[in-house]
Amino acid sequence: MSQPAGSPGAGTAPFVGPSFFTAEERPFFHGRDQEIRRLGESWLSTGLIILHGAAGVGKSSLLHAGVVPFLADLGTDLLAVGHPAFSARFPLAAVPRQNHFSFAVLSSWQPDASPYRSSELSIGDFLRRRGGSPLLVSIDQAETLFRTSPIHERDRRLFLEELSAAMREHTGVRLLLCVRDETLGEAVEFALRTTRTHATFRLDPLTPENAVEAVRRSLLAAGRTPDPGAVEALVDEVGKDADDEPSGEVEPALLQAARTGLPPCAASSPEDLAAAVDVALRAHVRRQLAEVAADQGCSLAKVAVRLRRALEDRSPAADDELLRALENRHLIRRRSPHSFELLHPRLVRPVQSLSEPVDAPAASPERMLAAARAALRRGDLALARRRAEEAVGANDPQHVLVRAEAERTLGDIAHEEFLTDLAIRHYREAAALFESLQDTTAVGHLLAAIGRLLLATADASPATAVEELRAATGRVPNDPGLQAGLGQALFRAGQPQTALAVLSGALTLDGDTPEALQTRGEIFADQGNRESAKSALRDLDRVGRRARPSSEAARALALATLSRLDAAKRALDVALAEADDDGPALLRAARAEQLCGDRGAAVKLAALAVEAKDPPLPSHQRSEADLLREMP
Repeated sequence: MSQPAGSPGAGTAPFVGPSFFTAEERPFFHGRDQEIRRLGESWLSTGLIILHGAAGVGKSSLLHAGVVPFLADLGTDLLAVGHPAFSARFPLAAVPRQNHFSFAVLSSWQPDASPYRSSELSIGDFLRRRGGSPLLVSIDQAETLFRTSPIHERDRRLFLEELSAAMREHTGVRLLLCVRDETLGEAVEFALRTTRTHATFRLDPLTPENAVEAVRRSLLAAGRTPDPGAVEALVDEVGKDADDEPSGEVEPALLQAARTGLPPCAASSPEDLAAAVDVALRAHVRRQLAEVAADQGCSLAKVAVRLRRALEDRSPAADDELLRALENRHLIRRRSPHSFELLHPRLVRPVQSLSEPVDAPAASPERMLAAARAALRRGDLALARRRAEEAVGANDPQHVLVRAEAERTLGDIAHEEFLTDLAIRHYREAAALFESLQDTTAVGHLLAAIGRLLLATADASPATAVEELRAATGRVPNDPGLQAGLGQALFRAGQPQTALAVLSGALTLDGDTPEALQTRGEIFADQGNRESAKSALRDLDRVGRRARPSSEAARALALATLSRLDAAKRALDVALAEADDDGPALLRAARAEQLCGDRGAAVKLAALAVEAKDPPLPSHQRSEADLLREMP
């Protein structure tokens, strides 16, 4: 996983250090013209293409700064590059719980849209709404999808099934998956069960000629003219193998590391150049180890020892976070699923120099926060909590924003652990800090998160959730997602007519807000007359196929109200498969069974609805449930 540009450790134009080149850095990305053209043509003509290569070979740069801008210039219909790890711009609890990977990918495919537009949507539903044929979509760093997830394994498996089904349905969609070599087999297996037309595209290191072109043209783009022979000499030196002979290829990550910190001129002799490259690589290795130590909250000595042991084959582990971090920073790569080697023999001398004492810089509050967020994205909640708490504990008056975002991150961590009271506490702390910064939008989303959490708390009154969500919509008045949350809370508080008005207002702002459509459709279905039933089905049909159980039960009730009994029975089967302890879903199912003529099933479901806790029946529905369960 490469660092995004601008993160700690990134270089400066035209050299981005361990980061990948972004679309904005396209003027400095060179040496891959042939690969850009070939991959672009294959992506256009293939249902699913897998871009693969070793860590650090430049896959993300090729995708972000090469192929996507190239195709965009041709007028191709393509989405922003997707990513399977969600980067939170707002509290996680502010939207309904949903598939972690679907939400991450959909949010990254439409980066400028409100996150609420991605909530409760499946990949297939999104593609159906989006349209376009051919439509090019991509997922970078997709190896995450083919590794066991520490906290979202069920979501991972369901997402792959969902993505596969969506690709089979939407044959005009062209999907590119970017993976590391070690997960190529799993990616190919996925492709085989997904589409008839798939291909693989291997990205190799640069040839010496292309490496020279990459460095020379990026320097010229930055307004810097290298001395004659300087670039060729640098590439020759970086491209040497373990025997100091030309290897015929150049690792892009190593070239970046060697070039960063070296002047664009030739050294006086090959020996001087070799020594200068050693100095640059030694500084690079130490900087990367120090940043890994800072991110992981451990000593640099521990990281150095772990690196040496892995290279000596002493109990290496594929799931070791330190090794994975070193791999992500392109110091090592996998020789096999459970063993590692240096990215390149040219790093041997710099790594050997680690026996000398090295002082690791103290981590700044910003780095602590960045490390916490990165750990949260990959599911290491313990490390995420520790680093976020350290960022809060720094308590520097100059870093109020960092403290606010760290408190929000702690709320997200608690939310992931289903620690509702703790999440609410951290969100309130964050809201107070953002309030002091006069960031009303951030405060509004935090209040919405608190309101939703209260709504899901058994011993909290829905009225308290309404109060928080009203405050949220007051801070951010034109956000349909916040209004949809308020509509849900009003319904649960026994105010269905007021909820309808709020939900209709949300849909006036954005007619495709999934939660607003579902909740309004449910309320229409509850009204029990034919016209309302038709309105319910219009709303629910717009939601797509990933409707929550209460909405599927509402669909069954509306169909039964319209005497479409066979269709109602099918919808009931779908709803009851997941209704579990959902009071409103069970009551709607009971009413639908009654209309379908099965009074015994209606009585049984009504009794379950009265006892349900997740969520319980709203007060205005309890009397109806009592009447149903007492039917003779």
